[in-house]
Amino acid sequence: MLDMACGGLAGLAAKTAEAPVDRMKVLFQTGTDAFTWRGGVQVMTDVVREEGWRGLWKGNVVAAARQVPFAGVNYAAREAIKSSMIERKPTGREKTAGGNLTLAPWEKLVSGAGSGAASTMLTYPLEVARVRMQAARPGAKVTLRAIFEEMYRSVRGDAQARVPMAGLGPTLLGMMAYAGVTWTVFETLQENGAKAAGHDPKDTNPMQNAMYGGAAGLVGQTVVYPIETVRRRIQVMKRQAIHAKGGSVVVTADATRVFFRVWKEEGARGLYKGLSINFVKGPLALATSFTVFHWAKNELGRG
Repeated sequence: MLDMACGGLAGLAAKTAEAPVDRMKVLFQTGTDAFTWRGGVQVMTDVVREEGWRGLWKGNVVAAARQVPFAGVNYAAREAIKSSMIERKPTGREKTAGGNLTLAPWEKLVSGAGSGAASTMLTYPLEVARVRMQAARPGAKVTLRAIFEEMYRSVRGDAQARVPMAGLGPTLLGMMAYAGVTWTVFETLQENGAKAAGHDPKDTNPMQNAMYGGAAGLVGQTVVYPIETVRRRIQVMKRQAIHAKGGSVVVTADATRVFFRVWKEEGARGLYKGLSINFVKGPLALATSFTVFHWAKNELGRG
């Protein structure tokens, strides 16, 4: 429960800190214009002019509603999986300066991927709603209720329940890779840094945790970015009507089809469009998240 509470607090802090940059990134990812920093500044200026400063945090209430349980489950599940792995095989492991057992690199990757999958499945409909709100053009009037109504009206019949899960496949793949990589990089850096300094990893100071989290964010974002671009496109797509023999049918976007369409129309650069934004956003979010989590866990754990 402590891990979940601290994780939720960490997720809320990180999402609020990165919200303006994230809004800019989503607007470019879901459009066809090539990204430049000058264009990014212009987009943010347009948002402020049309919607005020609050427009930079558009969708952040939904993001917070998703991120608190998302991060809480992510951190709690990761700690539970880590503990389970150590209990199953306590022998032959390296120990920290404080005498705690550590995971092997592949175990860090697997435990991170598992926690990422669990948190994604739990909160995905809110993620779709958040992206659709952020992808709205500056000045557009968009409400959470209207988005959910549109999501459920998008298709008919048996497919109806699947609409809020649009893009779940690439999202799961991306989040498992991202969470696995970031947890592996962060813990490896933290353990090595603590070992060199002669103290336990849990005693790492907030500034060092921020640095390790920033590095983990850079690596993780670079690895999974093409998958993220595909899922953003799917999440904001309207239904597609195709004409077949006997009439018109409604289909949802396929991840493979979207990938190759982006590749054909925009090239490899289209899949990595806005990546440089993530070199700001990713480290900022991960540095904030890991720092707040470990600070809160240490502070609340003393109580």
